[in-house]
Amino acid sequence: MNYDELINRFTQEQLVLTGSQSESRNQHILTALNYLHKLNENIEWTTMSDTDAKELYSAFLMSDLADTTKALRSRFILQFFRYLVDEKLNTNMTLNGVLKLKPHTKKPVKLDKSQILTENQLNIIFSYKFKNKTLPVFQKLAIIFTFGAGARIGEVLRLKLKDIRRGTWNEKPYYRVYIDDTKTFKHRTTFITNPSFIRYLDDYIAKISPYNPENFVLSNSDTPVKYSEVRYWYDKLRKATGIKTLTSHKGRKYNISHRIANGESIASVSMTSHGSPNSPALKHYLYLHEEDVLANLMKNK
Repeated sequence: MNYDELINRFTQEQLVLTGSQSESRNQHILTALNYLHKLNENIEWTTMSDTDAKELYSAFLMSDLADTTKALRSRFILQFFRYLVDEKLNTNMTLNGVLKLKPHTKKPVKLDKSQILTENQLNIIFSYKFKNKTLPVFQKLAIIFTFGAGARIGEVLRLKLKDIRRGTWNEKPYYRVYIDDTKTFKHRTTFITNPSFIRYLDDYIAKISPYNPENFVLSNSDTPVKYSEVRYWYDKLRKATGIKTLTSHKGRKYNISHRIANGESIASVSMTSHGSPNSPALKHYLYLHEEDVLANLMKNK
């Protein structure tokens, strides 16, 4: 099986290689494989050995083809190697050989405040009205779960109605969101506490009839919303509002940085966003709002 045949198989069967069926994550895999193909156009993918994989992977990490996102793409490459082993496509690779290859890691990049959307920008985005088109319900829900719950867009697309539950704490409402983590393949629980988001979810769920807990939240059907549709509306919002940094992942960054800035403990934030307080990604947000965190802590002294 040559490269083109392999890519065609991925596309036709929509293979889930990362534990997520989101188009965006599968697209990352295809992007990573395109880089590998540029490094060695003649390799026989289905007869790769552990040595072939190691050499190709090393060449990838040493190249400038993925200079800015090595950590991201290296994980998808390893998932692809694992797939070749699991599917037994005449490969000479072994699981032990694949497991010896480690994802490339990068030191956390210190974020600038301009990369984190403000609360005012969030309100503009959520309530924006176009001249001829209104923001569809699924897009508003996507914003609620990324900005309000700190979920990745791939996780949001796979959320089902059974995964969200309403509750109250000290007479204040909240939504508990049960997430299948697309990076660690584990589960985590996060919460939506924004009053306007809660009101919108209340209205949305109240109108669902009949209520099927197995339906996807964004579509209220057994078919998930496609990432391309969500991306289309993010593109329209970005152009219409002039907020150049607006992407689906900025919602997650907003959620985490906002919570840290308001004095929430790193342990608490990590449980609902990354699963571990030692996650390098959390250092982005701690650095960004260190003074804000100290100011909030000192208020209680």
